[in-house]
Amino acid sequence: MRGTALAAAAMAGALVLAGCAKDSGGGNNNNASSGDQSASCVTAPKPPAAAAASTSSSQAGEKVDGSKLKVALAFDVGGRGDASFNDSAAAGTDKAKAELGVTTVTESTAAATEDEAAKSQRLDQLASQGFSPIIAVGFAYAKAVGAIAPKYPNVQFAIVDDDSVKAPNVTSLVFAEEQGSFLAGVAAAYKSKKCHVGFV
Repeated sequence: MRGTALAAAAMAGALVLAGCAKDSGGGNNNNASSGDQSASCVTAPKPPAAAAASTSSSQAGEKVDGSKLKVALAFDVGGRGDASFNDSAAAGTDKAKAELGVTTVTESTAAATEDEAAKSQRLDQLASQGFSPIIAVGFAYAKAVGAIAPKYPNVQFAIVDDDSVKAPNVTSLVFAEEQGSFLAGVAAAYKSKKCHVGFV
């Protein structure tokens, strides 16, 4: 369902941008109305490239010591190796191990047919074993996080793609997907030769 929503938002952004980007010059839109596709696509000048940003934690300031953290990832269906958002979460913990010295990481993956109780039991078990933070990967964990987090006020929880859980020990990790979709439309418009943009 998330993929469908993202694809729809991205397509809408790409189509709107492609439609807005067409400019035949001189105020003459005859090519657009006649269906003549032989004219080249004219867009606004490309924006300047962004300055290179530092990605190293050591360059950003003092080094963070994460050696005492016990991190738990509660994956959505697919887990590590899904080539999607579960893998992105796994890459984050891999980077935390490499750069912050995190030594204890456990991963647990949801089954395709599991019920809400299984998600709650997973989070409850991780919290009782002393893991903190516990990162629930996906909005499907919202009810489980809402039920388990209050039982463990000293455990830090985070949930990806949901901001409905309002508790002091829960951090919502939400993203502006529509902005990335808009940028995909920008890139498509600039790559287009005849103002035709396809999106899958």
